[in-house]
Amino acid sequence: MSLLVEDRSSSSSSSRSRYRMDPRLEELLSRFEHDAEPYDRLAAYSLLLIPIGAVAVALMLLLTGPVTIGWKVYLAVASMIALPFVTYTISMYAERKKHEISESRYRPVTGMCMCDLSQLRYHMIRFEKADNYAEKARHARMMEYYAERIGLGLNGCLISTR
Repeated sequence: MSLLVEDRSSSSSSSRSRYRMDPRLEELLSRFEHDAEPYDRLAAYSLLLIPIGAVAVALMLLLTGPVTIGWKVYLAVASMIALPFVTYTISMYAERKKHEISESRYRPVTGMCMCDLSQLRYHMIRFEKADNYAEKARHARMMEYYAERIGLGLNGCLISTR
């Protein structure tokens, strides 16, 4: 099953080629993204912990009376230091679960990590929508990186980024 299909349709006004995925892989990728959606939401909501936690610590300090050196200050400092670590831990858990879904359900069928394929599709879409050379080069570089991780290896056939 080929991963990318080069589409040089005459309906396009420009002469640039358009890369798209095999429709069967598109369907599997859409199904994977649907299965991994709860973990994506969990990671997105975990980013809200930092501002909400900072406001909660500030309110705790204001509502519990005068701030002096003592347990409140230590608790506030420890809470502020712990917030990024908790957020990072939740995000890493979500990524691990997504990789478990990819490894157990989709790798036996496709032979590749669906997380990398999802990133490849994202950069393919962004490459097509880019309106300047620098943005195209960045997305082309990322496409080459993910294609190489998958095992496709575009080998710089999109545009020269070096």
